[in-house]
Amino acid sequence: MREAIDAEPYRVGARMSKLKQLLRKLEPATERPAVFPPPMPSERPSLLYLKLRGGRPRR
Repeated sequence: MREAIDAEPYRVGARMSKLKQLLRKLEPATERPAVFPPPMPSERPSLLYLKLRGGRPRR
């Protein structure tokens, strides 16, 4: 199947999409890595954030 896809001169077309669909069905699904939730914000904003926001006077 892979050889037929690699040998195909036209990479875009109905035949290519059919071959790729068949290949996806034949191959086992790859496991996706676990998605972790974003970290919770701290109570006090960091100094860098304050500096970027301009909330603290400069010396």
